[in-house]
Amino acid sequence: LRSSLVHRAPPPRSSADSSPTSTAPPFNFSAIIPLLCSSVRVKSLILTNPSNPLGTVLDRDTLANLLRFADQHRIHLVCDEIYSATISGLPAFVSITGVLEEHPNICDRDLVDIVYNLSKVLGLPGFRVSIVYSYNDELVLYNQQMSSFWLVSSQTQCLLMSMLSDEEFMDAFMKESTRRLAERRMAFTAGLAKVGIRCLEGANVGLLLWTNLRPLLEEGTVDEETKLWRAIMEEVKLNLSLGSSFHCA
Repeated sequence: LRSSLVHRAPPPRSSADSSPTSTAPPFNFSAIIPLLCSSVRVKSLILTNPSNPLGTVLDRDTLANLLRFADQHRIHLVCDEIYSATISGLPAFVSITGVLEEHPNICDRDLVDIVYNLSKVLGLPGFRVSIVYSYNDELVLYNQQMSSFWLVSSQTQCLLMSMLSDEEFMDAFMKESTRRLAERRMAFTAGLAKVGIRCLEGANVGLLLWTNLRPLLEEGTVDEETKLWRAIMEEVKLNLSLGSSFHCA
């Protein structure tokens, strides 16, 4: 069970909404709309931005469409932004909070929650510290009342407070971390390209890489993919995530 810190977002601004006019194609909600029209009660839409496993980011127009969709159907939009600080180059990361601040009336803020943790960006998975950033007072109150079941230890809080409050260190750390991730990603993708393995274009998240290994399969089946995965694991000592585990045919 992960420890968590709950933060209540500031109240919305009172300025008038100036929702962006999207020139991008409408977001495809074809998998969700049938559920909304059925007896199944859809309570939330969970969004990972940047995407895991693709390593891509969503643009402002898409995020705005998602907010409108959540507001129209009165469902919670839960945004997982755990990889947001591991991006290098363009396109740049846009947080859902940025769209809300620019267009405060685009969606009921009580329907929007952001989750984040320190395991990826700071390399601290063993600390088990997560953050819930919410505009919903009821959700914040509930998490505060339940927090005794997943308290962050005093020692962990003290260490993190000391580290995160050191702005000079954090600024230098984040810049160097981003530089190294970009450097290693470029080296890795260049090496794969030399042996004919293509990677997803437009992806720029340093910790994620979506590759096409179909040329290495004798047949396009899950069994063959599993066979290749096992060979890479045993011979190269590299653990890959199977495309079939993400319902990718």
